Amino acid sequence: PDFDPELFLGVFCEETLVGATLGIIRPWKDPNTGFIKFINFSSESDGKNLLAETEKRLRQKGAEQLFFGSASPYYLFPGVFIDDQPLRSLLASCGWQESSERINRVIDIRTMAITESTLDELLEGNNLNLAIAAETEKAEVLAFVEAEFSSSWAKETTLAFIPGKPAFCSICRNPEGNIIGFATIHSCNPNWFGPMGVNAKFRKGGIGRLLVCHSLLHAKQQGAEKLLL
Repeated sequence: PDFDPELFLGVFCEETLVGATLGIIRPWKDPNTGFIKFINFSSESDGKNLLAETEKRLRQKGAEQLFFGSASPYYLFPGVFIDDQPLRSLLASCGWQESSERINRVIDIRTMAITESTLDELLEGNNLNLAIAAETEKAEVLAFVEAEFSSSWAKETTLAFIPGKPAFCSICRNPEGNIIGFATIHSCNPNWFGPMGVNAKFRKGGIGRLLVCHSLLHAKQQGAEKLLL
């Protein structure tokens, strides 16, 4: 929803693509912040030229601060892993500074101890309901995700409702029957956990843990072996 073709740049040597970068501004979230979601290059000079041009265009579109890698899961950019030293060196040489660090984990769910009994114990006495969202609940789930989080997350969650695919969405309802949390698996990529989230009013009450356990158990029952968290 926030793709801008003017921020999708490539460098060619004759007719061969030798570098590319993708920048975005999320006007629905922060119109003053620009992001570089992807950059790859075959030479340092190409990388610097791409970076400089993308920075310039982002600022021309109103970005007052720029970030890279802030929406990444287990890689620095799509297709570029976090230990890519040439890219990290290039960014540092162009004045970029590291502001945060993210850690992801791979869990082997074949040996995990979560069972139906585990969920029953966690649910005991709180009148909450955990279930895999049905196709008939799709509109309600997507409305919740977009209202509580973002349209981008809603778009990713849509992938959990594709017929014939292993992707699914766990939901938690309160005693009044309202959705207060969700978690998806396989939606963006195979064996990928997330997005997930809980309504701000109900956080710190263990609902996130319930959703994680419910999702992992269902994935194990499907036959999944490992998941990226």
